[in-house]
Amino acid sequence: MHLIHRGIVNKKYKENLLNSFKQSFKKGFGIETDIHATKDYKFVCYHDFTLKKNFQKAAKYKKPKLSKSKGNQS
Repeated sequence: MHLIHRGIVNKKYKENLLNSFKQSFKKGFGIETDIHATKDYKFVCYHDFTLKKNFQKAAKYKKPKLSKSKGNQS
């Protein structure tokens, strides 16, 4: 089995989002990703230590509450 780290990623699909994982499965690949717990005991998939890559936020990712982590998830 081939594993795709963080899902299929291209201009249409951003990493670590459900649609990139679904696209990986449709193409016959498994996934490997990073899961972290937030301060309010929710789980998020995110690899980097800042939110800049996906959400254009320069803030560091240090276990914020889930409501502070949410951004444009398209």
